[in-house]
Amino acid sequence: MEGFLVKQENEWYVKWSDLHLFGHGTHWMFTKLSPDSSSIHYIKDEQIMYKPLEEDLKIQFEIITLGYNSENYTPIQTAKLMFPEVEIFKRIELIEKYKKINNVLWSIEKTSVMRDGTIMIIRPTLRNANQPLYIHSTNWTIHNGYPATNENLITNETERAYILDRLLQYKKHCQSEYNQIKTIIQNLKIN
Repeated sequence: MEGFLVKQENEWYVKWSDLHLFGHGTHWMFTKLSPDSSSIHYIKDEQIMYKPLEEDLKIQFEIITLGYNSENYTPIQTAKLMFPEVEIFKRIELIEKYKKINNVLWSIEKTSVMRDGTIMIIRPTLRNANQPLYIHSTNWTIHNGYPATNENLITNETERAYILDRLLQYKKHCQSEYNQIKTIIQNLKIN
């Protein structure tokens, strides 16, 4: 979502709207910034830079629901600032670091779900180097052994970034395969 930074009584808010009534104009909402949204992040000279919040600056954000008011059940929400270009930059840096350190690249052959709900990421085996990875069925953590326990939890940030990158590439591959099969079925002449 997009909005504008506004400071009211020494508190920062996001002014945003997703409603426009022809008779009444734009209906503005004000959502308080989350505590972790205390600066603007941007990239300059291949580095992530930070600057103070700035009144009326157009920003991207997402609404985070913290809970609900116990009396009237209205949601308690904050606005978390989002910096997509910075997130992409960070992810690319982590992936490059992973490639330098590990010097082994891999892809995903397929995914499968085990009886207990654990998701298995199957990688092509190269000299037995690429064992499956496992995603815990309830907390979605990534593990390099089964069953998914704290002992085999993958905590290395560069490795997790590379796994996410491989999953995103696999998703693109699956979507491309799906579109190809759909086109074949639509155009197939069986008569």
